[in-house]
This record gives sequence, C-alpha cells and structure tokens, in this order.
Amino acid sequence: MLSVDSFLGDGTGKLLESLGVDLATRVLSQDGSLVRSGDLAGTVARLQTFVEYPFVGVPLIFELRRNQTGFSLIVGVMGHSRATRAVRHLTLGAITAAERFARQVGAEPLKLSAENIADRSNISARYLAASAEIEERKAPPSRRPAPARAPVTSLSAEVDRILRTSAPPRPMEEESQPPESMTMRVASAVAIRGPASKR
Repeated sequence: MLSVDSFLGDGTGKLLESLGVDLATRVLSQDGSLVRSGDLAGTVARLQTFVEYPFVGVPLIFELRRNQTGFSLIVGVMGHSRATRAVRHLTLGAITAAERFARQVGAEPLKLSAENIADRSNISARYLAASAEIEERKAPPSRRPAPARAPVTSLSAEVDRILRTSAPPRPMEEESQPPESMTMRVASAVAIRGPASKR
C-alpha cells in the first residue's frame, strides 16, 4: 500500500487517507448499524473490523480511549513499522468519514494528529471543548473596576493652581521680617502702655 501511495501519490500518505475516507464512507452508508449518531468515538470504535480487514493473519493493535477533548486511538501492526504507517493513514481517513456520519452536537471542527513510535501509531482526535473552556465560555465576563477619573474642576480653578505652583518663591529674609505696618502698630502700642505718670 505504501508503494502504491509513493507511486500514485506524493508519498506522504494523503492518497491512502483519501482511500480510507472513500472505503469507510461506503461501509458506513451501507451498514447503518455502525453509525452512532452524535457519538464520533463510538462510531470509530465500530470501524475496528474495517481497519483490520486488509491485514489477514496479522495481529493488529486497536485501542480507543475517550478523553475530555475527544479520544485517542493507538493502531499498529505488531513487529511491522511500515505496515503501521499504512494503517495510520487508512485510520485517519476512516475517522474523517466517521465524523461526517456521526455529527456530534456542539462539536468543534475535527483536529487530527498522529505520531508513529516503532510499530504503533498514536492518533489524537480533538473535537470537544475541555470542561475548563466550557466553564469559561458560560461564565459572565468579570466586571473590571472602572478606571479612577480625575475630579472635574473649572478652568479658572485649574489656571489658579498652575499659577500658584509656577510663582517664584519669596526670599527667606522677606518672610522672616514682619511688614512695616505691623512694626508701627507694635511701636504705637508700646507708647500707649508706658508707665503711668505720678500724681
């Protein structure tokens, strides 16, 4: 199968994925009992026989586990890493076909990723929002405190404030000496309070 993919396709496995989509679509349309409406993981689990069919007499790994964002699937042909690559591409195509039939309610666009490790391929299907993301969406937006506004002042008050801050400071000598008018008052007061004259 990989030779056919490299000869007819570009060698990336896209041809095998397209083949997997076409074959799985035919199987799912002919046998409606394989489709679990609104349950993509359940529909993919029922496609195990479809994935095993080309590999007669060879032990095939097919382990599906649900998770918060969708499911993870481990597929592979024990002891045959090249055959595992072919199974991976066929399975990715089958999952894409199953997604068209299952139509999970509230699902996000299907995102598939796969990684090969020796004779196993780990496929991750993400199409559900994690519970933390759902809670974030449902929660009302937090009320942020409004920025503190400066008190509204009249234009004349603002001009007075600017003039007071920009006025040159008085010299220290002027501030320490009392004005002339005060000196005179004190002097006149002393003259009046002089000692009383003898009678």
